[in-house]
Amino acid sequence: GFDFPYMGMFLPEVDSKTERWERFHQNGVKVGDGYTSVKEIEDYMGKMKSYGFNVLCYFNATEAGNHILYPIPPRVAKDDKGLWRNPNDFVYYTNVKNALVKDRSDNGDSPLYSNWEGCVVVDPGEPFYEKHLLEQAQRHIEYLPSSAGICIDRLDWLRTYNLNGNDGISWKNNTPSRSMLLSWQDLMNDLGPLMHKNGKVIFANVLYSRIDVMKHIDAIYDEYGHLPYSLNRSALLSLRKH
Repeated sequence: GFDFPYMGMFLPEVDSKTERWERFHQNGVKVGDGYTSVKEIEDYMGKMKSYGFNVLCYFNATEAGNHILYPIPPRVAKDDKGLWRNPNDFVYYTNVKNALVKDRSDNGDSPLYSNWEGCVVVDPGEPFYEKHLLEQAQRHIEYLPSSAGICIDRLDWLRTYNLNGNDGISWKNNTPSRSMLLSWQDLMNDLGPLMHKNGKVIFANVLYSRIDVMKHIDAIYDEYGHLPYSLNRSALLSLRKH
């Protein structure tokens, strides 16, 4: 479910396990009273675990925010500690701005928009954002012990080249760039061991059929598993995963 407030902030940096935040409302639809907390999520996962069910937490390495505005709106937070509470503040007024993906040179400082709820595409290989994602994973490990792990969405963005980056290898539109595939590999070389040494699994909605993408991935959640060719692809990518 959408327990997180927006993409990229999957377990907010609240002051206590009982402090509540507003959950993301897809299409404006609220679940329950529209709020949750670390304690409520952990209690739910603990209950499901007692019934014999494992629960995964949603995770995403390539999208941030929701309903992100452009041109860049004024800052809302009065102090830096509160920047996470507003998705536009998070995207534009923290160093997340350095991870915004640019895939063309003629659109000024406009972010690249996803096709989901106004979030924007970010590069998981940008040092600040990679560190942020690893910190988010560590928070899940520490504060949600009943969670079985994470499921990472939207790997289709790994096909993209970020013109704001330079991996020393990639060249796109006559300029150095950073391959999001290489960014993913850099992230997973840290995220995979972090999760696995703590007994957590990593599922992924792969959407990009490459064997090297599967390194560190334990299993596939296939968004298009109802399509025979997609299901067959997932089965082949899962060979020797046990």
